[in-house]
Amino acid sequence: MGDPSEFPRILDESDPRLRGLLDALADPDPAIRSATAWTLGKGAVGLPSAVAALTLALEDPDRDVRRNAAAALGDMGEPAAGAAPDLGEALSDPDASVRSAAADALGEMGPAAAAALPALEAAAGDPEASAELHVRFALAAVGGNAAPHLPALVAGLTASDAAFRAEAAWCLERIGAAAAPAIPALIRALGDGDWFVRLSAAEALGEAGPEARRAATGLRALLKDPNLSVRETAAEAIACIGRH
Repeated sequence: MGDPSEFPRILDESDPRLRGLLDALADPDPAIRSATAWTLGKGAVGLPSAVAALTLALEDPDRDVRRNAAAALGDMGEPAAGAAPDLGEALSDPDASVRSAAADALGEMGPAAAAALPALEAAAGDPEASAELHVRFALAAVGGNAAPHLPALVAGLTASDAAFRAEAAWCLERIGAAAAPAIPALIRALGDGDWFVRLSAAEALGEAGPEARRAATGLRALLKDPNLSVRETAAEAIACIGRH
């Protein structure tokens, strides 16, 4: 199949490459099924047979395949919203990473995934704290009201685990301008001791709308950060805020 990131778009059901991918999604090797799911999400956006196959893959015995199938449906966004009820069921998957991916997919679909709102609301008490963050993002994006979910995400920015703090910032980034009340907490996170948290906070500020102009001083300070990726992300966030 080659590098999935370079896989050309499949625009209609008659493309023979689509049949090859659908067949590969049934391969005995879970690694091939997993890679194929990812590729379908990038290359066959919204095609009914691809959406149907990925929806079935949400029940694959391999957790990596299930996770990639959910992520692929999220990559498709609103065109795959017909899978929202099945993604809602995936919020009960025994694996937390699959539950997180299903929540993210619903969040990427936004209001078009309204059919999954009851499942999302039921999942708001997920026993895995990181999955709970992603459910909060999805509830904000699908339900159209971020305010009730921001406190949990802001609290995540000060958790003891750096990866968890970065996840909280990522969720705030995906919420976008509706996360503006979290800007003060994100500004504080620019001084985090972990480089990836700093990067994630900068990304979130870049998407937080015109109110993020007050983060200019903190973002400019990151232009001298020892980590190149942080410096580049800060520069991009400053430019993004300047366009608002």
